[in-house]
Amino acid sequence: MVAVNVLATIAGAVIIYLAAETLKWKSGFWLALAWLFWWPRMWAVRSVGSPETLFIALTAGSLLLFKKRSFLLAAVLGSLAILTKSPGVLLLLTYFIFQIVQFLKTRKWEMRIWPVLIIMGMTLVGLFGFYYLRTGDFWAYFHTGDNIHLQTLPFRVFDSTQAWVGSFWLEDVVWIYLLAGLGVYYALKKDLVWGMFGLVFYTSLLFVSHRDISRYSLPLVPVVLLGFSEMFAKKEIRVLLIASIIPLFLYTINFVSNNTLSIANWGPLL
Repeated sequence: MVAVNVLATIAGAVIIYLAAETLKWKSGFWLALAWLFWWPRMWAVRSVGSPETLFIALTAGSLLLFKKRSFLLAAVLGSLAILTKSPGVLLLLTYFIFQIVQFLKTRKWEMRIWPVLIIMGMTLVGLFGFYYLRTGDFWAYFHTGDNIHLQTLPFRVFDSTQAWVGSFWLEDVVWIYLLAGLGVYYALKKDLVWGMFGLVFYTSLLFVSHRDISRYSLPLVPVVLLGFSEMFAKKEIRVLLIASIIPLFLYTINFVSNNTLSIANWGPLL
């Protein structure tokens, strides 16, 4: 599993570089390095059996292919993203909104986009069908307890009485919202496809009630990096990135060493 994470992380770096080059944005190489070495939480999730790196690589790859009008391949990677993590459905929503926006601009449907929506939609239906075959409940995903952390109102993460918050030390969440919001804004000004996905995902993030917003926001990292691409052309930013390697390493060691869960009975998991 760790090998898959490492390979997916490398693939993500290549995709970010190719996206920057394709869109003629600046500092593609440094954006890839920032993805590999600078984003703090990425150091941890790619070092354990976490699906985030694979999900992000599939999502970013789908966006890149969609932008290059390789719609069938974009649909394939998008479908795999849906099968990897449930937020993959936001990619489907992004493509649907993009289709609507383009129609409002041109008064014409882009017919090649419809198969993307159909393939990804059928993947989602097929996944729920699999749940039905295994559990007898088509909506089993929504009946798995309190692992769905979306709320009807935004910013419920700042309610420390919420089951998955449990803390009033939440200043870092404010900074994540600010940094992610700015990155999405700049990405949206540069490109509708990447920016639209960033906007859809960022909006959903505001409704997540969970202390670990830093992990839930990880799929936004490629969008935020591309949004801030000009900043990475500055020498002082590059120097700071290099200097931050040591504290990032120490942060990761501390996080991975302490973020553990004791399991008394491994039987149900085997």
